[in-house]
Amino acid sequence: MVAHVSVNHVSGRHRCPVVPHLTGIGHTTAESRELLADHAAVGVGDLLALAGDPRSDLPAGDFRYAADLVELVRAETDFSVGVAAFPELHPDSPDRGHLAAKLALADFGITQFFFDPSHYRRMADDLAALDCTTQVLAGVIPVTNPKSVKRFADMNGTHTPDDLWNRLEAADPDERLRIACDQAAALIVDLVDLGVPGIHLYTLNVPEAVEGVLGRLGDGFFAAAA
Repeated sequence: MVAHVSVNHVSGRHRCPVVPHLTGIGHTTAESRELLADHAAVGVGDLLALAGDPRSDLPAGDFRYAADLVELVRAETDFSVGVAAFPELHPDSPDRGHLAAKLALADFGITQFFFDPSHYRRMADDLAALDCTTQVLAGVIPVTNPKSVKRFADMNGTHTPDDLWNRLEAADPDERLRIACDQAAALIVDLVDLGVPGIHLYTLNVPEAVEGVLGRLGDGFFAAAA
């Protein structure tokens, strides 16, 4: 259930939209409708629809693909709906066809994190060749916990640079935070140069990493890039 606090209050006070994640795995259609109603009741206007990772402790639910969940959201609400994108291909997808079809149903996409800007460029080129025009924000993660991020990366088929991981694992916490922020900020600069429509920072509940990345980029960076 959604906490009963005004989303408008949070968005207005902190100047950032609240975007709940809704997963299909383990949820029935009735449960998902109830969740959507709860979101609407507290002022949600944007939502990220995800298939979710199969779990042995959960039933399969009524939604096999994120696209199925997007169709329910469209039918039940007027939310802006986003979906996930995998620059290095989803482990279960041989090409971009499924991603292009999913993005065609959505208002925006957000990528899984990645570390080489060429992966985003290749994805964008592939989608353009399929006449997909939905904007896809680039997901960037400051690696403050290399063990956890490596586990996520292995699950999703994301390449992790050996030299970066060697430096992160050898560093003490303060140095690791510095390396993580430097790497993420440099990647964002490269992605903005490629013309990405926006950046999504994965925080893993480490606000210092976000502050560090934004501090390195400077107050005028995104205004100049717009």
